[in-house]
Amino acid sequence: MLILQLKDGNETVFKQVYDLTHKKVYRYFLKRNATHDTASDLTQQTFIRLWQYRQT
Repeated sequence: MLILQLKDGNETVFKQVYDLTHKKVYRYFLKRNATHDTASDLTQQTFIRLWQYRQT
């Protein structure tokens, strides 16, 4: 259900998905990279792409 609403461009749902997953995504990248800055940048890029490509 959330995915369908996200695909429709629901910003509230996007925020919910972000709130539920951003720490896990950040920790995933942090374990694979040496710096917090890199993990933070990759996390940000992940959510930007999620929003940009939500309809595909």
